[in-house]
Amino acid sequence: MCIRDRCRVLDIVREMDPDPETRRLTTNLSKSIYENYHHQSELRFESGRLKESLDYLIKADHLCSSIGGLVCDDRISEGFIKVRTAIYQSMITEAKQQYEQGNLDQTEFTLAKAVQYQQDYSREIPSAHEALEMWKGLRQKRYDSMVQNSRTLLTEHQYANALKKLEDASSFQKQFGLIPSNDVDEMKKKSAKPILLCLLYTSPSPRDRTRSRMPSSA
Repeated sequence: MCIRDRCRVLDIVREMDPDPETRRLTTNLSKSIYENYHHQSELRFESGRLKESLDYLIKADHLCSSIGGLVCDDRISEGFIKVRTAIYQSMITEAKQQYEQGNLDQTEFTLAKAVQYQQDYSREIPSAHEALEMWKGLRQKRYDSMVQNSRTLLTEHQYANALKKLEDASSFQKQFGLIPSNDVDEMKKKSAKPILLCLLYTSPSPRDRTRSRMPSSA
């Protein structure tokens, strides 16, 4: 009898008021299914099929929690720690690969998933330190890239764009507590000066504004 059929039998028995012999047979059948769930979970863990391994652990946990006479042993809690930690670590590995490929957006998305996963299962995964440190390093790289882009814009005399990029970089740096670039303030001054001079020379003088309001002589 396959596991699905056995579980169907258990569902039917649970809906009945079985006699002692039927109850004993039900408990023995439950133990057999329970052991098989652990075995299947371990097989899939060893082959790297972590989500399937977790699914079998969840089934084992549900079974032993719902069948009288069947005790959930330490393999349940230990299995959850092992498998969920492995799933978390697989996310870290994936993020590292994405980072090496230069895919920063996807790296950040994967790290966010890893941090959320740790928060959801903090009993099994005590800390998201590695993911958080990687995330901070990624943000530092984004900040450094923003500053470098500003330098390029400044050398190309795109002063307004350079200033906007520098302001965005400064806000980003303060938001996430990143290491600031030493020359940001100086670059802001270099970017702002030509803009101010341009405004100064293109703005009409008070005399010009007065003349513009005077009626022209006939």
